Amino acid sequence: MTIQAGSLTSHMAAHIFAMSVLAPLVAWLFIQQWPRLAKQASPRLILASVLQLAILALWHSPLVMMGSMQASLLTQLGMLGLLSLAASWFWVCVLVAIANNRIWVVAPLLLTGKLVCLFAILLVFAPRALYPGMGHTLQLEDQQAAGLLMLTACPLTYVGASIYLVARWFSDLSKPEVRPDIVA
Repeated sequence: MTIQAGSLTSHMAAHIFAMSVLAPLVAWLFIQQWPRLAKQASPRLILASVLQLAILALWHSPLVMMGSMQASLLTQLGMLGLLSLAASWFWVCVLVAIANNRIWVVAPLLLTGKLVCLFAILLVFAPRALYPGMGHTLQLEDQQAAGLLMLTACPLTYVGASIYLVARWFSDLSKPEVRPDIVA
């Protein structure tokens, strides 16, 4: 089987770039520029996670996906911008929590990663094209290639951030405790 990049695969590659590269970068830059504002946003990680997942589900619904694929570039950029904004807020919350050694941030990271991977698996193993009528003959193969891209990016982004956080947390636990009342 030859994997060919079709319109859905190209669309998914742009989406993955926005979610996995652009959104964390924007979040990091936001934290650098406005650290106080970032700290105020960080307790809202659950809300940011729910919003990001809701927009992600809406974005991947057949009606919205087919509409955005056939709509103007402005519509596509608007939807991608909305998704990137939600993802950036999510990543601001995550990065601030990581900076403050909040281990509970692993749960939203893994939940988001798991749901994205489950959707990707649906794209890869669906017996038929989930987005019929997208205007090309290799719909199922294009859908499967898009799902494979998601399956690659998901673990690298969300699961990778979780592994990093847990490894850092274990590393901190293994450091000897410094007690000021004990003088050497």
